[in-house]
Amino acid sequence: MYRPCRAGTIEIIHVPMKHFRVGKNV
Repeated sequence: MYRPCRAGTIEIIHVPMKHFRVGKNV
């Protein structure tokens, strides 16, 4: 139960993090 919860959290944080990096780069 902890594994899927952690994976979901990492994916949710990874999506905005990538967008933030692109916006900052631009």
